[in-house]
Amino acid sequence: MPLRNTKTRDVICDRVRLLTTSAERARGYMFTRRQHASDALVFDLGSTSRAGGAIHMLFCFFEIDAFFLDAEKNVVDLVRGLRPFSLGHYPRASCRFIVEIPSDMNPKIELGDRLEWTLD
Repeated sequence: MPLRNTKTRDVICDRVRLLTTSAERARGYMFTRRQHASDALVFDLGSTSRAGGAIHMLFCFFEIDAFFLDAEKNVVDLVRGLRPFSLGHYPRASCRFIVEIPSDMNPKIELGDRLEWTLD
């Protein structure tokens, strides 16, 4: 199931892992080595929130890019190159979804772009 940018029609990542439970969302990329991180992680927060969209990099061993999406999957904030073990990034706007990918994937995503993914 690919992750796509509908504006550019680019495939960002070939596989998506949707995280819906608290345990899945808490774990994210924690304790994962880069060579084992080939999926984009999509965090479904269940509702739109700014505080609920806060992320950290504790026990993450590689840099990531994070994209914060509203309920329509439009990018409302993004942060590139979040460093391992950094703390507390809050999105500038309320979000419903967070997409995380390793920074070295270097996707072409900008504020206002719409992302989409399909589940098998």
